[in-house]
Amino acid sequence: MPTIMTTPDSISAPDETHKGPDAVLDRLRRLTQLLQHYGLMCVMCTLGNLGCLVVATFIFPLNRHSSNIPSYSYDRFDHGLFQTLAGFAGLASLAAISTLILFETRKKRGNALFDELSDEYQWNLLAPERKSTDADRGKPPIDVRVILREFSRASDLPLVPGKYGPSAYVGINVLIVIGFILWR
Repeated sequence: MPTIMTTPDSISAPDETHKGPDAVLDRLRRLTQLLQHYGLMCVMCTLGNLGCLVVATFIFPLNRHSSNIPSYSYDRFDHGLFQTLAGFAGLASLAAISTLILFETRKKRGNALFDELSDEYQWNLLAPERKSTDADRGKPPIDVRVILREFSRASDLPLVPGKYGPSAYVGINVLIVIGFILWR
């Protein structure tokens, strides 16, 4: 019975390294699902952070400039609500940045698996014993190609794809927290 190493995402198993491309393909499929979940979590935390900023922007000027309500009656409410929004924004930023770190580490692991699987299937495709008339013999099955394509798409963050996506998410989250700190 194979022993499974305990990792946060339960995708590393020492006995899977010599089982061939099917085990690696299964690990890549699980990594793809994790990347999709982490990307969604990062977007949701960032949108929650932006929501806090929007709520703070619209509520506090309305409370301060209300002419028929004395200003002292909202002081305690303002402070408590602002502290709650700032605390939630800080936690959402921390969660988003932590999720980005998890996303990037899993992405690096997945890129290594992706490269090895691609090399394995290209090796089979370009093998010298293959005849030129036998075009489909070395071609990977459709499920392998779909899994490889899904991973390549999942390795980009939603809404801000590309290599600067994580930097954009970190920048947005940090700027919102800095904005809350400087606001009061």
